[in-house]
Amino acid sequence: MPRVPDLIGKRSGYLVVLSRTVNDAKNGTQWCCQCDCGNQTIVRGQYLVASKRGYQQKHCSKFCALYLKEVRLDITGQQFGRLKALQCVGSNSNGEALWQFECSCDGRLVVRSSTNVRRSHTQSCGCITKDKHGRSETPEYRTERTRRWRERHPEKAHAFSGRSQQSRSLRAPKWLTTEQKQQMSELYQLANRLTKETGIPHEVDHIYPLQGELCSGLHVPWNMQVITCRSNRLKSNRHPNPEDIVQPEW
Repeated sequence: MPRVPDLIGKRSGYLVVLSRTVNDAKNGTQWCCQCDCGNQTIVRGQYLVASKRGYQQKHCSKFCALYLKEVRLDITGQQFGRLKALQCVGSNSNGEALWQFECSCDGRLVVRSSTNVRRSHTQSCGCITKDKHGRSETPEYRTERTRRWRERHPEKAHAFSGRSQQSRSLRAPKWLTTEQKQQMSELYQLANRLTKETGIPHEVDHIYPLQGELCSGLHVPWNMQVITCRSNRLKSNRHPNPEDIVQPEW
Protein backbone atom coordinates (compact mmCIF):
# COMPACT_ATOMS: atom_id res chain seq x y z
CA MET A 1 0.00 0.00 0.00
CA PRO A 2 1.22 3.51 -0.77
CA ARG A 3 2.25 5.50 2.26
CA VAL A 4 -0.24 8.14 3.40
CA PRO A 5 1.45 11.58 3.55
CA ASP A 6 1.44 13.36 6.90
CA LEU A 7 -0.71 16.49 6.56
CA ILE A 8 -0.65 17.61 10.20
CA GLY A 9 0.08 21.31 10.36
CA LYS A 10 -0.52 21.82 6.64
CA ARG A 11 -2.86 24.58 5.48
CA SER A 12 -5.53 24.44 2.79
CA GLY A 13 -7.12 27.84 2.35
CA TYR A 14 -8.61 28.73 5.75
CA LEU A 15 -8.18 25.15 7.08
CA VAL A 16 -5.28 23.89 9.22
CA VAL A 17 -4.91 20.11 9.69
CA LEU A 18 -4.90 19.10 13.39
CA SER A 19 -4.92 15.30 13.38
CA ARG A 20 -5.89 12.19 11.45
CA THR A 21 -9.20 10.44 12.16
CA VAL A 22 -10.74 7.14 11.11
CA ASN A 23 -11.11 6.38 7.41
CA ASP A 24 -14.47 6.90 5.69
CA ALA A 25 -16.75 4.19 4.28
CA LYS A 26 -14.63 3.95 1.12
CA ASN A 27 -11.41 3.61 3.16
CA GLY A 28 -10.31 7.13 2.30
CA THR A 29 -8.14 8.99 4.78
CA GLN A 30 -9.82 11.72 6.79
CA TRP A 31 -8.35 14.59 8.76
CA CYS A 32 -9.64 16.84 11.52
CA CYS A 33 -9.16 20.49 10.49
CA GLN A 34 -9.49 23.81 12.25
CA CYS A 35 -11.04 26.65 10.24
CA ASP A 36 -10.00 30.26 10.77
CA CYS A 37 -13.66 31.06 11.49
CA GLY A 38 -13.37 28.94 14.68
CA ASN A 39 -15.18 25.77 13.56
CA GLN A 40 -13.70 22.28 13.23
CA THR A 41 -14.54 19.87 10.44
CA ILE A 42 -13.59 16.47 9.01
CA VAL A 43 -12.17 16.57 5.47
CA ARG A 44 -11.03 13.77 3.20
CA GLY A 45 -7.29 13.86 2.54
CA GLN A 46 -7.55 14.16 -1.25
CA TYR A 47 -9.49 17.42 -0.86
CA LEU A 48 -6.72 19.02 1.20
CA VAL A 49 -4.10 18.76 -1.51
CA ALA A 50 -4.12 21.10 -4.49
CA SER A 51 -4.24 19.34 -7.86
CA LYS A 52 -4.97 20.26 -11.46
CA ARG A 53 -8.02 17.99 -11.79
CA GLY A 54 -9.28 17.68 -8.23
CA TYR A 55 -11.33 19.85 -5.88
CA GLN A 56 -9.57 21.53 -2.97
CA GLN A 57 -11.61 22.41 0.11
CA LYS A 58 -10.66 25.74 1.67
CA HIS A 59 -13.54 26.36 4.13
CA CYS A 60 -15.20 24.32 6.85
CA SER A 61 -18.57 24.40 5.02
CA LYS A 62 -20.73 26.48 2.72
CA PHE A 63 -22.10 28.18 5.85
CA CYS A 64 -18.65 29.37 6.90
CA ALA A 65 -18.61 33.11 7.57
CA LEU A 66 -15.37 33.46 5.59
CA TYR A 67 -16.88 31.64 2.61
CA LEU A 68 -20.04 33.75 2.65
CA LYS A 69 -17.96 36.91 2.81
CA GLU A 70 -16.19 35.89 -0.42
CA VAL A 71 -19.22 34.82 -2.46
CA ARG A 72 -21.74 37.37 -1.16
CA LEU A 73 -22.52 40.10 -3.69
CA ASP A 74 -23.00 43.67 -2.54
CA ILE A 75 -26.38 44.76 -3.89
CA THR A 76 -26.92 47.69 -1.53
CA GLY A 77 -29.23 50.26 -3.12
CA GLN A 78 -30.08 48.15 -6.16
CA GLN A 79 -33.73 47.87 -7.27
CA PHE A 80 -35.32 44.50 -8.12
CA GLY A 81 -38.94 44.84 -9.19
CA ARG A 82 -40.61 46.56 -6.23
CA LEU A 83 -37.78 45.70 -3.80
CA LYS A 84 -34.81 47.93 -2.95
CA ALA A 85 -31.84 46.26 -1.20
CA LEU A 86 -30.90 47.88 2.12
CA GLN A 87 -28.45 45.64 4.00
CA CYS A 88 -27.31 42.02 4.44
CA VAL A 89 -28.65 40.41 7.63
CA GLY A 90 -27.23 36.86 7.47
CA SER A 91 -27.80 33.63 5.58
CA ASN A 92 -30.43 30.89 5.37
CA SER A 93 -30.13 27.11 5.79
CA ASN A 94 -28.91 26.77 2.19
CA GLY A 95 -26.06 29.21 2.68
CA GLU A 96 -27.74 31.93 0.61
CA ALA A 97 -27.34 35.53 1.72
CA LEU A 98 -30.41 37.10 3.33
CA TRP A 99 -30.98 40.78 2.67
CA GLN A 100 -33.38 43.33 4.03
CA PHE A 101 -35.44 44.97 1.28
CA GLU A 102 -37.84 47.89 1.20
CA CYS A 103 -40.95 47.42 -0.95
CA SER A 104 -42.18 50.36 -2.98
CA CYS A 105 -45.85 49.55 -2.30
CA ASP A 106 -45.97 51.10 1.19
CA GLY A 107 -42.36 51.07 2.44
CA ARG A 108 -42.71 47.68 4.10
CA LEU A 109 -39.40 46.05 5.16
CA VAL A 110 -38.91 42.35 4.39
CA VAL A 111 -36.04 39.85 4.51
CA ARG A 112 -35.56 37.73 1.40
CA SER A 113 -32.90 35.54 -0.20
CA SER A 114 -30.73 37.64 -2.50
CA THR A 115 -30.50 34.69 -4.91
CA ASN A 116 -34.28 34.53 -5.39
CA VAL A 117 -34.54 38.31 -5.74
CA ARG A 118 -31.70 38.61 -8.27
CA ARG A 119 -33.20 35.78 -10.35
CA SER A 120 -36.63 37.54 -10.35
CA HIS A 121 -38.29 34.72 -8.37
CA THR A 122 -39.24 37.33 -5.74
CA GLN A 123 -40.23 40.82 -6.86
CA SER A 124 -42.25 42.26 -3.96
CA CYS A 125 -43.07 41.97 -0.27
CA GLY A 126 -46.07 39.85 -1.23
CA CYS A 127 -48.30 42.64 -2.52
CA ILE A 128 -48.23 41.21 -6.05
CA THR A 129 -49.41 37.84 -4.70
CA LYS A 130 -52.10 39.68 -2.77
CA ASP A 131 -53.26 41.28 -6.00
CA LYS A 132 -53.37 37.83 -7.56
CA HIS A 133 -55.64 36.34 -4.89
CA GLY A 134 -57.66 39.40 -3.93
CA ARG A 135 -57.68 41.87 -6.82
CA SER A 136 -56.63 39.87 -9.87
CA GLU A 137 -58.67 42.05 -12.22
CA THR A 138 -56.82 45.29 -11.43
CA PRO A 139 -54.92 46.80 -14.38
CA GLU A 140 -51.76 47.06 -12.24
CA TYR A 141 -51.66 43.32 -11.57
CA ARG A 142 -52.47 42.37 -15.15
CA THR A 143 -49.69 44.64 -16.44
CA GLU A 144 -47.20 43.18 -13.97
CA ARG A 145 -48.23 39.62 -14.76
CA THR A 146 -47.93 40.20 -18.51
CA ARG A 147 -44.54 41.86 -18.12
CA ARG A 148 -43.14 38.98 -16.07
CA TRP A 149 -44.50 36.40 -18.53
CA ARG A 150 -42.91 38.24 -21.48
CA GLU A 151 -39.58 38.38 -19.62
CA ARG A 152 -39.68 34.63 -18.97
CA HIS A 153 -40.84 33.71 -22.50
CA PRO A 154 -39.55 36.39 -24.93
CA GLU A 155 -39.71 34.10 -27.97
CA LYS A 156 -43.31 33.07 -27.26
CA ALA A 157 -44.33 36.68 -26.62
CA HIS A 158 -42.77 37.82 -29.90
CA ALA A 159 -44.39 34.97 -31.85
CA PHE A 160 -47.81 35.60 -30.27
CA SER A 161 -47.65 39.33 -31.04
CA GLY A 162 -46.61 38.59 -34.63
CA ARG A 163 -49.48 36.13 -35.17
CA SER A 164 -52.03 38.58 -33.79
CA GLN A 165 -50.85 41.42 -36.00
CA GLN A 166 -50.68 39.17 -39.04
CA SER A 167 -54.19 37.81 -38.50
CA ARG A 168 -55.65 41.33 -38.23
CA SER A 169 -53.75 42.44 -41.31
CA LEU A 170 -54.87 39.45 -43.40
CA ARG A 171 -58.50 39.68 -42.29
CA ALA A 172 -58.85 43.46 -42.83
CA PRO A 173 -60.54 44.07 -46.22
CA LYS A 174 -58.99 46.63 -48.54
CA TRP A 175 -62.41 48.12 -49.26
CA LEU A 176 -62.83 49.51 -45.70
CA THR A 177 -63.66 53.19 -45.78
CA THR A 178 -61.99 55.88 -43.68
CA GLU A 179 -65.16 56.17 -41.60
CA GLN A 180 -65.19 52.45 -40.86
CA LYS A 181 -61.52 52.52 -39.82
CA GLN A 182 -62.34 55.41 -37.50
CA GLN A 183 -65.16 53.36 -35.95
CA MET A 184 -62.69 50.55 -35.25
CA SER A 185 -60.28 52.98 -33.63
CA GLU A 186 -63.10 54.31 -31.42
CA LEU A 187 -63.80 50.79 -30.16
CA TYR A 188 -60.22 50.45 -28.89
CA GLN A 189 -60.49 53.87 -27.26
CA LEU A 190 -63.76 52.81 -25.63
CA ALA A 191 -62.10 49.69 -24.18
CA ASN A 192 -59.29 51.77 -22.67
CA ARG A 193 -61.76 54.30 -21.23
CA LEU A 194 -63.95 51.63 -19.63
CA THR A 195 -60.87 50.02 -18.08
CA LYS A 196 -59.84 53.29 -16.45
CA GLU A 197 -63.35 54.29 -15.34
CA THR A 198 -64.51 50.95 -13.92
CA GLY A 199 -61.20 49.38 -12.90
CA ILE A 200 -62.28 46.23 -14.75
CA PRO A 201 -60.07 45.37 -17.75
CA HIS A 202 -61.91 45.62 -21.08
CA GLU A 203 -60.68 44.76 -24.54
CA VAL A 204 -61.90 44.55 -28.12
CA ASP A 205 -63.14 41.11 -29.13
CA HIS A 206 -63.95 39.76 -32.58
CA ILE A 207 -67.42 38.20 -32.50
CA TYR A 208 -66.38 35.68 -35.13
CA PRO A 209 -62.70 34.84 -34.34
CA LEU A 210 -60.08 35.82 -36.88
CA GLN A 211 -58.44 32.40 -36.51
CA GLY A 212 -61.50 30.18 -36.17
CA GLU A 213 -61.27 26.46 -36.91
CA LEU A 214 -64.39 26.27 -39.09
CA CYS A 215 -64.52 29.81 -40.44
CA SER A 216 -62.74 33.09 -39.87
CA GLY A 217 -64.34 36.46 -39.30
CA LEU A 218 -63.20 39.76 -40.77
CA HIS A 219 -61.40 42.59 -39.02
CA VAL A 220 -64.32 44.99 -39.58
CA PRO A 221 -66.28 47.20 -37.14
CA TRP A 222 -69.49 45.12 -37.27
CA ASN A 223 -67.50 42.02 -36.20
CA MET A 224 -66.02 43.78 -33.16
CA GLN A 225 -67.35 44.36 -29.64
CA VAL A 226 -66.00 45.67 -26.34
CA ILE A 227 -66.26 43.15 -23.49
CA THR A 228 -64.40 42.45 -20.26
CA CYS A 229 -61.18 40.46 -20.41
CA ARG A 230 -62.74 37.74 -18.26
CA SER A 231 -65.67 37.35 -20.66
CA ASN A 232 -63.28 37.26 -23.59
CA ARG A 233 -61.22 34.47 -21.97
CA LEU A 234 -64.37 32.47 -21.24
CA LYS A 235 -65.55 32.96 -24.82
CA SER A 236 -62.15 31.78 -26.07
CA ASN A 237 -62.10 31.05 -29.82
CA ARG A 238 -65.70 29.86 -30.11
CA HIS A 239 -68.30 31.16 -32.52
CA PRO A 240 -71.40 32.82 -31.00
CA ASN A 241 -74.99 31.82 -31.54
CA PRO A 242 -76.51 34.03 -34.28
CA GLU A 243 -79.52 34.94 -32.10
CA ASP A 244 -77.20 36.23 -29.34
CA ILE A 245 -75.41 38.76 -31.55
CA VAL A 246 -76.36 42.38 -31.01
CA GLN A 247 -75.26 44.51 -33.94
CA PRO A 248 -73.91 47.96 -33.00
CA GLU A 249 -75.70 51.04 -34.22
CA TRP A 250 -73.44 53.05 -36.54
